[in-house]
Amino acid sequence: MDIAKIRHERFLRAKKAREAKAKNSEFGPIEIPDFEPLLLEPDKCQVFRLVGEVPEDRHNPTDAILVEKSIIKADDGSFFTYIWHPDVNHPFRQLIRKLTKYKYDGKKKIYENEGCELLNRYLTNNKKNPLPYESGMAPSKYVLINAIDRMDDWCKVNKHTKMIAWDVNEVEDKKFYTWGMKKGLFNEIFDVKCGSIGTHYEYIDLVVRRFSKNTKPADDIFYQVMYNEEKRAIQNWSNKDGIDYQSFIVNSEDLFKEEMAYERYNLENIPFVSMPTPVGVIMNKLETFIKKADKKYGWNTWEAMVEWNAKEIAELKAHNQEHKEDHSEVSFNTSKSHVVTETEEEEDAELPTKVETPVNKVQKKVVKEKKVDFTDEMYEMFPGLSECPEHIKKHITFVDVENEIINFDIESDARCGECENDIPDEFDYCPYCGTQY
Repeated sequence: MDIAKIRHERFLRAKKAREAKAKNSEFGPIEIPDFEPLLLEPDKCQVFRLVGEVPEDRHNPTDAILVEKSIIKADDGSFFTYIWHPDVNHPFRQLIRKLTKYKYDGKKKIYENEGCELLNRYLTNNKKNPLPYESGMAPSKYVLINAIDRMDDWCKVNKHTKMIAWDVNEVEDKKFYTWGMKKGLFNEIFDVKCGSIGTHYEYIDLVVRRFSKNTKPADDIFYQVMYNEEKRAIQNWSNKDGIDYQSFIVNSEDLFKEEMAYERYNLENIPFVSMPTPVGVIMNKLETFIKKADKKYGWNTWEAMVEWNAKEIAELKAHNQEHKEDHSEVSFNTSKSHVVTETEEEEDAELPTKVETPVNKVQKKVVKEKKVDFTDEMYEMFPGLSECPEHIKKHITFVDVENEIINFDIESDARCGECENDIPDEFDYCPYCGTQY
């Protein structure tokens, strides 16, 4: 058996299938928007104008939206991004609310579950030596918002807003942004600055300086927000930085009307940015944490998550089916062409991370009874098996080398984006080719 030849042929088949699918797809591939960033760098002034309504008064997908995000350490020691669901009745929110219940003794929080290892895990994110300013699993709050950058002409040339970004990390020449501004800065802009002058931020240019830990003038001062009429304060920073910030400010009413017509980014349901993380991901990543809490305190969080997960999967399937039917009707109507808008592409996108189908007790029993003895031939045929993590391997019930098939004890309801083989939607690793998600 020429393994190299087999692998190459499988690659060519997969490549051909992917290209054909992309070519024939009526909606085209779904992509995360490539936002143009307006980065709020520390110890620099940025001049910009915010546009859109506040999160509490949203009318359009382009209006500002509040997002809560955590980087959580999973049961297996890996980290994952979690976008919190806004529903206060979400089972994970309920779990954390009960676990972290407290009262004040003077200014100190006294937790009801003080000393509990699960509470400590939440407060420290399971780190041995967390830094003083870290908040454990607790979310950071960001306001995603469109803005017009005054310090270059990108918005003017492209007739489009930029997306506010808080931080950027560069990995192998690729930039990964933390989108939005911290809620504290948004409050400073709207509640303090706009509140003091009695106007909406869409009518004023702002000069914002974000301080670093070493440059902030006081413990509770992290930003300075100035609007176009505060010339002396703006001039002080211009003199310090050698940049005429006042020259970037625009007051033209005619230009204001033109700029308000600029195209804006849709901020709703952006995978990994504003779309709530499916509950199945939490079930997969924090199963031990959740079940320990249920057992210790007699809660039923896991059962609630199973129900919530089933609801999310049903809603997703119904949503996708509805889009299929809607587009099927359009395709038979040859009198009109159908233009796919950015909004439609966003709505048609599947959940951003793997939607884990919970493994019940009966399924786990079957896994133990059907343990697979992996052979060298299996590892040669399926390169993904050699590094396959245990939480994936335990779901493999049979490996058919001759027909190039791996069977699982749960439904293979998804497809690997690299090798095009069917795998369970909950997997974050492909046992066929070794792709990680």
